[in-house]
Amino acid sequence: MAFHIDIKPIKKMGSYQQAKDMFNNLTPIRGGDQSLRRIGNRSDETKWLKHEIRDGVDVYVAGFHYTDLVTYYPTHYKLSMHGYYSMSTRLFIEAVLGVPVYNLSEKEYVPKGFKVPFDWNILFNYYPIKSHEVYDFNYDNTPITVLDQPIKYKVNRKRMNEVRKVAKPFYNYIDAMDNLVGDMDVAFKNYWDSPYRDSYKVIANLGNEEQWWDMFECIAWQTQRSNWDHKSSQRVYVRQPNAMKKLVDDALKAVNPQVLDVVN
Repeated sequence: MAFHIDIKPIKKMGSYQQAKDMFNNLTPIRGGDQSLRRIGNRSDETKWLKHEIRDGVDVYVAGFHYTDLVTYYPTHYKLSMHGYYSMSTRLFIEAVLGVPVYNLSEKEYVPKGFKVPFDWNILFNYYPIKSHEVYDFNYDNTPITVLDQPIKYKVNRKRMNEVRKVAKPFYNYIDAMDNLVGDMDVAFKNYWDSPYRDSYKVIANLGNEEQWWDMFECIAWQTQRSNWDHKSSQRVYVRQPNAMKKLVDDALKAVNPQVLDVVN
């Protein structure tokens, strides 16, 4: 998906005084809200700086679209993405404050394939923060708010192997049917409406042998590989048993976070 944000017209406001000076130097839009100034191009309504009085204190708020992102107080600033951590939002904050903002990589904390409660979304100036919370920072960009650290996990392989036992009969079935069934003609069938496109449905039916063939067909379709056959001048489809098993294994991981241990 494409995105676009022009940050070139935005000047850095790394302090309360800079935000105040910026506001006073910008011209309000004629007939518009006099407490608001556009900090991008004059025709750009998405990037703005406004003046407010909060609890008797003059503050300046830099925002993108309809979201307050950085609020400048005389002593510190507040930061919150209000849950919007798109690339455009991150680039806007980088331009305004002059610090790096990155998406936090889950794989550094949670083993690949596992899903656990993970609220940290962003590295702001290399500090892990949650995109929906409000944080206080000094103007040297060090946190005033006490920051929690994301929990790191590792796989307890003994528990994971126990979980995998439930899928072993179906894995054997995949190998047997791959040997018995001929060409990958199932590739030409329509499985968009199959309930087993949802891998969690597969997990729920691992003990139901009557559903294994339907599961086998659907998983084969999802994980197939295509090759061009020069002799027949047509595309042929090939089952990938190992990819089929991996699809099931990834679903097992997603629904069994209890196999993870916290890394101290």
